[in-house]
Amino acid sequence: MRKNLFRILSLLLLFQGTGAFAQNPNFHIYLCIGQSNMEGAGRIEAQDTVNIDSRFKILEALDCPELNRVKGQWYTAKPPLCRCKTGLSPADYFGRTMLENMPQQQSLGLVHVAVAGSKLEIFDKAKYQAYLDSSAKEKPWMINMANQYGGNPYKRLIEMARIAQKSGVIKGILLHQGESNTGDKTWPAQVKKLYNDILADLNLAPNSIPLLAGEVVGADQGGKCTSMNEIIASLPQTLPKATVVSSKGLPAVPDKLHFSSAGVRIFGKRYAAALLASQGKRITIDESSIVPSEKMLLYPDGVPNSKPAVMKETGAENGVYKGITTPTLEYYKADPNLSTGTAVIVIPGGGYGVVVYNGEGINIAKALAEKGIAAFILKYRLPSDEIMPDKKIGPLQDAQQALKMVRENAEKWGIDKNKIGIMGFSAGGHLASTAATHFEKSWINNPNNTSLRPDFQILVYPVISMKDSLAHKGSRENLLGKNPSQEDIAYFSNDLQIKANTPPTWLTHSADDKVVDVDNSISYFERLRKNKVEVEMHIFPKGDHGFIFRHPGWMNPLFDWMKRNGWTK
Repeated sequence: MRKNLFRILSLLLLFQGTGAFAQNPNFHIYLCIGQSNMEGAGRIEAQDTVNIDSRFKILEALDCPELNRVKGQWYTAKPPLCRCKTGLSPADYFGRTMLENMPQQQSLGLVHVAVAGSKLEIFDKAKYQAYLDSSAKEKPWMINMANQYGGNPYKRLIEMARIAQKSGVIKGILLHQGESNTGDKTWPAQVKKLYNDILADLNLAPNSIPLLAGEVVGADQGGKCTSMNEIIASLPQTLPKATVVSSKGLPAVPDKLHFSSAGVRIFGKRYAAALLASQGKRITIDESSIVPSEKMLLYPDGVPNSKPAVMKETGAENGVYKGITTPTLEYYKADPNLSTGTAVIVIPGGGYGVVVYNGEGINIAKALAEKGIAAFILKYRLPSDEIMPDKKIGPLQDAQQALKMVRENAEKWGIDKNKIGIMGFSAGGHLASTAATHFEKSWINNPNNTSLRPDFQILVYPVISMKDSLAHKGSRENLLGKNPSQEDIAYFSNDLQIKANTPPTWLTHSADDKVVDVDNSISYFERLRKNKVEVEMHIFPKGDHGFIFRHPGWMNPLFDWMKRNGWTK
């Protein structure tokens, strides 16, 4: 009897010695810290809110009544994961990927505290207040975010981590931070101090858990802070438990600071793959959603309307091309989870003098593919007497050939041949609208009589008219020459070529455009309306020419229009 009583008392003492809570060794906890990309800069889409494993949990770090979440409580990890209104974080797909590779009896939880725009100093337990005080005037929005954590993000992180320890075991730290510390060579030492502080404050043994640090947007994507990656790469020399996660190839949004939603998803999977690799388990992750599937010659059997020339193509170094003699079509595969079979041929602008391939081509194609729309970037010939017998029709030939190629290969690429649209920017908008109004005459070899009519057209601050009162003079001169005939002016003034069978149209422009007058779009809209062609137009009061680089949400009305028409989900 006394022996049994002694055993019971011993077990009770042992239970009290562990903190008087039932810690589940199969519940793995990860701490997520950083600035905006970790916080969640990606747009949350429908695919991110479904099929979430009930074993995947988030410990809410603040009260979110709009999400029916209370600070300090566990919930299924449906985004947003950081704060009440943040976006998609790499921590999301890190957790999903980890669970796919963990035994069924194990689960995974996140403690997520991050502040957009902040230097790493915001998590320094000794220096955070001085940093916040010095940033108050420059970044009041950052102060507001910090205030949601009681004015001390580090303290909130530790508070939540201690709550998490009552339920599970802390297994690692995910960090994405560095944009605001670009060029700071003390950054690795600051990360090491933060790592040591966390472990000490949570009573974890020194160097007992891994830390994964992700690179910022890379040079291959034109990242604004890409030089920071060299400093991030040196982190394991200072902190041996650190592993660096590559951002190579991950698409960014136009600000070149933040990853797109597609990039965020793959980044999270890479965090998981890096952690598993450090544990001796290698996995393969599907990155097809961010990789161009194919780059093709537009004319495999020879370019029509061409003549021998010594002109050399330039522009690969900055994505603004000139001297194109061999046009191409670059295919970006649609996200298979969202595809409806829709495809769009993207035609960048440049006044018929250059092709702004990266800014109005690659960035757009990635955004479309991410929404489930197959995208094909047309690198077209610029009108030139040096390389063409008739420069006026050269660009139109290339646009028609692109439509023909996509339609004839639709089945191979999983595309609905009746859902192929065309999209153009500035002078590329002129070419797109030319293709959409001149499809009844084929300027290319078309033995199968494949339809050259786009099923819809998307025109962004487009050049439409070649008339003196509206024409963008540079585009007109490059296409038609210095003294065009009235016949050519009328033929290539696309508002004059509209018929009842012109494809449905979506237009956008800014009212203060000083390069291409907004009346180009208005004139086109009015002619479409009078011909009873479905048309929608969005005019921004300000933004000037090329406003897509300054208004990141400009595509939202476009996607709404496409959804209403059944071209996206």
